[in-house]
Amino acid sequence: MSYLVRILDWAIIVVMKTMSLAAAKTRFSALVEEAVATHEQIVVTRNGEPAVVVLAVEDFESLLETLAILQDPADRAEFEQARREADEGDVIREEEMAALMRERLGRGAAE
Repeated sequence: MSYLVRILDWAIIVVMKTMSLAAAKTRFSALVEEAVATHEQIVVTRNGEPAVVVLAVEDFESLLETLAILQDPADRAEFEQARREADEGDVIREEEMAALMRERLGRGAAE
């Protein structure tokens, strides 16, 4: 059985804020703070066309890591196998996972 826990299925909708370069210039520090604090991506337009995205470094690094995983055939195969197992119901339920983690951490039974 896979050690993959399926707790909830979520549909993720990413909404990006868009603003002009002129507007971004006047409040750039606030945009940076917002991107870092909320993980929101802000598209900055120039002449009405998307030009750049303000994105927290943590989110950028996460995207790079995801791309690296998806480009590595072995990692991608492992991910796809885990997804198939989860789709087939081959999962460990929350209670089982909690017990496994307690055991792994040397805590034995629930405290």
